[in-house]
Amino acid sequence: MYTTNNNFTNSKQNKKKKKSKFPSDGSVDCSLHIRGLGSIVKSGKAKAGNGEVAIKVVSSATAGFITAEQRKQHAEILQDASQHPRIVKLLQKFDTNDAVHLVLEKMHGEVFRQVTKQAADYTEKDACGIVKQVLEAVQFLHSKQVLHGDITPENVLAVGDKPDNVKLCGFTLAQHMPSNGEMMCAEEFKAPESLMRQPVTLQSDMWSLGCLAYFAWVLIWCRDTSMWLIVLYRLSGYPPFADKNTIKLQASIRKGQFQFPDADWAAVSPEGMYICDEWKW
Repeated sequence: MYTTNNNFTNSKQNKKKKKSKFPSDGSVDCSLHIRGLGSIVKSGKAKAGNGEVAIKVVSSATAGFITAEQRKQHAEILQDASQHPRIVKLLQKFDTNDAVHLVLEKMHGEVFRQVTKQAADYTEKDACGIVKQVLEAVQFLHSKQVLHGDITPENVLAVGDKPDNVKLCGFTLAQHMPSNGEMMCAEEFKAPESLMRQPVTLQSDMWSLGCLAYFAWVLIWCRDTSMWLIVLYRLSGYPPFADKNTIKLQASIRKGQFQFPDADWAAVSPEGMYICDEWKW
């Protein structure tokens, strides 16, 4: 059996470690790592070889809006997609009545958080490399008629301690096309058709990827400033579409209206601006 040691802690209450079991032939010691969209990701160690892994749990408790059929589809899509070198690899999966447990290769965290540790070294070449690698992953998914549906900075993970090697994750709501589903990603990265309750298509991913490209390039402006953390947590609105007023935000997305403030884009080359400006909005 697999055994997981879950240590849930917060500032108000400490809970004792609990053990939970799910079918397998080995064991993994886990601790709570991070909560994602409709899931909990735990870090752990595999019994064989003592290597580190990540275990993503999608259940009726963490995501009541996801059906059992959608959980099954999520696992199947990731199992097929993880053969691509730019997609996080699925090592094993286990199903229970109300959850799916996905054992994934261990990554080094969100690449855009990681680059804050090397802010002065972040260049336009790095931005271009990150976007290119994500595009390779998306191209593969689209060749399989799969919509990722959640292309955001949080779902681009670094393989090592530098931003030159990344992989795409976050397949909780990935779906085969055509589909009647919708995009559940952050509002700033949603395609207009999703906001207007129209059918999403593979092109919807390209809209989100364009927003990601803008995000990656604008980081160059603040690489030597204290604005890094603000940008990374999206408190100052550095995706192309941002407004604290949801109605105004959605209106600008539907119209495709965004700007390149001179002060923010002064360090970006004309070619970089061209890529972001001519994206398939």
